[in-house]
Formats: sequence, structure tokens, C-alpha cells
Amino acid sequence: MPRFEPYAETLLGFLLSRFDEAGFASLVDHEPKRVPAWYFESGGGRVEPRMVMFTGCVTCSRIDPGSEFASYFHINVERWPCLHVRRLALVFRDDPDYCRERRPKGAVHVSGRPFCQEDSDTWPPVWPPGM
Repeated sequence: MPRFEPYAETLLGFLLSRFDEAGFASLVDHEPKRVPAWYFESGGGRVEPRMVMFTGCVTCSRIDPGSEFASYFHINVERWPCLHVRRLALVFRDDPDYCRERRPKGAVHVSGRPFCQEDSDTWPPVWPPGM
């Protein structure tokens, strides 16, 4: 039974099958984990706290205990794979199983907003690319 979203499981399997000991040690510092993020949902005169679970990085996706975000779209915590893991994956960019979306510039927040979106990039991304 998968522990994470299908994309994270696929990338984790891809990396684990290709890393040497040094790469594996670097990945351990940025391994995925399930993280809760609390936010406020409002509407109809009511405001209530809600939670979303996402796959985050042990090192990069830190949320202070008791933190609550203003809304779902204001959750600015990096999802896994973090930029560090995406950079590690770049070593395998010539591998036939490497996916273009694993490039570092494609990292997104939990809310789905990209970190480094260029004005020319479409959001959400179109698959397959070029359509």
C-alpha cells in the first residue's frame, strides 16, 4: 500500500533504484513524510479550522506546532520532492525513465502555486508538454 501520492512514490522508487551510498545518505536528510497543515475556511459568516495532509520533506517542510494558515491558498510550505531532491534527480536527466516535471523549477507549494513560475509557463502544467 503506497504511503504517499503516486508521483512521490514513483520518484522515490526511481531515485532509490539509482543512488549510490552518498546519494542515498543525501536523500535520507530529505526523505518524504506525511505532514498536516491547518488552515481557516470561511463562508456564510462562519470560520472554521480545517486540515490538509500532504507529502512534505523532513528537512524543508517544517511547520511550527500550532501554526494555522489564513486559507488553503496561503499554505506556503514546500511539498516533497523539495528543491534539493529535484537537484539530486538532475543527475539522471538522460535516463529514459526521467520525467521533465522533476526539474527544480517545477517545485510547488502545498496550495499548488509554483515557487519559480515564469510568465511564459502555463499553470497548471499541460500534459503532454507542447500541447
